[in-house]
Amino acid sequence: MDYGGKNAIGRWGAGWRRACLVAAITLGLAPAAGASDDFGDRVRDYLLANPEVILEAMEVLAARQAEAEGMALISAHAAPAFDPSRAVILGDPAAPYKIVELFDYRCISCKAAHPVLEAFVAERTDVAILIQQLPILGPQSDRASRAFLATFELYGRAAAEALHAALFTLPGPISGAVLEAVLTELGHDAGAVETAMYGAAVTQRVNEMKDMALNLGVVGTPVFLTERTLHQGVATRDLLQSFVAELAG
Repeated sequence: MDYGGKNAIGRWGAGWRRACLVAAITLGLAPAAGASDDFGDRVRDYLLANPEVILEAMEVLAARQAEAEGMALISAHAAPAFDPSRAVILGDPAAPYKIVELFDYRCISCKAAHPVLEAFVAERTDVAILIQQLPILGPQSDRASRAFLATFELYGRAAAEALHAALFTLPGPISGAVLEAVLTELGHDAGAVETAMYGAAVTQRVNEMKDMALNLGVVGTPVFLTERTLHQGVATRDLLQSFVAELAG
C-alpha cells in the first residue's frame, strides 16, 4: 500500500530495518556469560545454510512496521471519513464494524462496486458501509458532490440519499441544467440548493475531504478505508471480509 510522498523515507527506512535486524540477530546469538557456545554455533550454522530465513524475518518485520505506519497515518488524518453525519450509509448505522468508501459520482469503478457493497451488508448485519464524497474527477464531480451536501444541509438525510440515488444512476454528464432538472423532479428548490452548494459549510466539507485524501496519498476512487487499512481500488467480497476479520481480531 502506497500512502504517498514517502518513497525516499521508505527506502531509507528499509535499509535501517535491515541493519537493525542483522544487529538483533547478531546480539541474539551471542551466548550468555558462562554459557556454552554450542547453541550459538548451531544457530549460526543453520542461518548460513538457510539465509532465506533472514529474508523472511525481514519481510515480516517490514510488513508489521508498514501496518503500524499506515494505522498511524489513518489515525492522524482520516477522522472526516468516519464522520457519519454526511455519509450515505449502507446497513445498520449502529453496526460495530465500519468500512468507508470514498466515492466520486463520475467514477465507473465506484458504481461497479456498489452491488458488492449492498450484498455484503445484507449478508453481514454487523457491518455498516459509509459512502463519503470525494469529488476529485473534475468540475462535474465537484458539482454533484456539492449538490448532495447542500441537499443534506437544507432537507436532511432522506432527501440527500434520494438525490444520491438519482445522481448515481445518471447515464451522462452532470451539467448544471441536468442537476437543476433532477433537483426539481425531486421537489427541491434548485436555486436554494445552488446557493448552499457554494456556501461556507459545504465548501469546508469538500476541502476537508480533499485535504484528507492528500494526506493519505489517495489519487483516485474508489478507496476503501477502515481504522486499520486503506485500499485503493475495487472492493470484492473477499476484501470486505478481510477488513471485518482484521477489525474483529
